[in-house]
Amino acid sequence: MWGSLPENKHNDAPRNPPLFDSDMPTFTTDVRMQKVKEIFGSSAGHADRDELVQGSGGGGPVEAVCGGLKGEAFVVGRDIDGGEGAGSGVRTVKSEVGRRMRRTEGEGKEGEWSWGRELTAHFGNCSPGMRGSWKNPPPGTPKNGQEPDKDHQLGQKVEDLHDPIARENFRVVIIRPEEVEQLDISDPATAKRWKYTFVVEKGQGEEEKGEWKCEELWP
Repeated sequence: MWGSLPENKHNDAPRNPPLFDSDMPTFTTDVRMQKVKEIFGSSAGHADRDELVQGSGGGGPVEAVCGGLKGEAFVVGRDIDGGEGAGSGVRTVKSEVGRRMRRTEGEGKEGEWSWGRELTAHFGNCSPGMRGSWKNPPPGTPKNGQEPDKDHQLGQKVEDLHDPIARENFRVVIIRPEEVEQLDISDPATAKRWKYTFVVEKGQGEEEKGEWKCEELWP
């Protein structure tokens, strides 16, 4: 979950103080893959220009079939800690994702929590072999009988948390769920299905106060 990455003894990346948690699952991806452009292109701003897709942003609809999850997806890239000069995509991510980040009772000040540090922690949470995949030749592009250049080879292992090529292509996608379905068909005679919908309470501040409402459905 974004803001509450589990402990991993193999992860040497600096960690944020435990100030936030959330119900927003994440996955990692390569900015060169089509799904990133689709997330941007289906967002409210239809920001599918290549120069915009390279940074943080998004907000397009997403459905994760494996968990019956529907919501919006936001992409976190290297520009996430760009400061006051950051683009609209960074502001969108911090505003929209930040509304669902819950303040915990962990020690520390909110100013000590860094979006960029959290991004690096997700990179460090991947194995060296997985980190190396972000130095592969562009995925899905034709080989055309040509060999990749020396910087883009299959099977590389990356130990450096700030490897410039791998980090250029590395992205974390945050899913802000609005609806989740649960299905229990372990016994066909008593099969059950539930739908959980996140209902926002109106009149709140920046943090999105709300709760999950459960409705039982016929399977």
